[in-house]
Amino acid sequence: MVDAAAPQHGGVRRIYLVRHGETLYRGISGAGGAAPYDLTERGVERLRGLAELFRLIQVDRIVASPLARSFDTASIIAEPLVLPVKVDDDLREITAGSYDGKTGHEIFSEVQHFFVSRETHWDTPYVGGETYRQLRSRGQLFLERALADPGWQTMVAVAHGGINNALLSVVLGKDESSGLLNVEQDFGCVNVLDHDGERFILRLLNFTSYDPLKADLKLPAVQILAALMGGR
Repeated sequence: MVDAAAPQHGGVRRIYLVRHGETLYRGISGAGGAAPYDLTERGVERLRGLAELFRLIQVDRIVASPLARSFDTASIIAEPLVLPVKVDDDLREITAGSYDGKTGHEIFSEVQHFFVSRETHWDTPYVGGETYRQLRSRGQLFLERALADPGWQTMVAVAHGGINNALLSVVLGKDESSGLLNVEQDFGCVNVLDHDGERFILRLLNFTSYDPLKADLKLPAVQILAALMGGR
């Protein structure tokens, strides 16, 4: 018989790693009511459903990338929990060089090529900007700092597709010989990263509360976004 008074988590610390909700990348934050969220109406509706799931568990801390789409996502999750959102710059998305003079179609093509091409390696610049190696180093630093902080047991961390890929690569112990991690991160998805005191364990990957069995999620998120924006 399990002792009901005994701790059920066994000392395990958990990070719920979330990708921001569906967005049109306007870059204007509505957290606080000053402007619309940097999310689509459908994205907001789905996140409110996800927020209801988080209401059922004990969350100690919510952190987010400083980018509007991530901060707004975290704010929707935090609202029913009555928790503040702390910004962590290491969760920001992989940084591109410049999009100047490029059409939406060209940008989407370059982004997709970077993450799926066999030619991409850890030192390939992302659209002329940050490399995956630099991104992964940021991700590793975030995880190390999080574990060094004893002030939380369960954390929600809201970030982006690229940095989530890098964080998952660190957790899974991948090295550069295997290239970039071949995983999808759908809008508003949740990954569960448990730390047992010695190592991270990936307990859940790319869960979407609005489509648990992925019946309508068969395209990469970048293609869904391209369709939403009309390829402009």
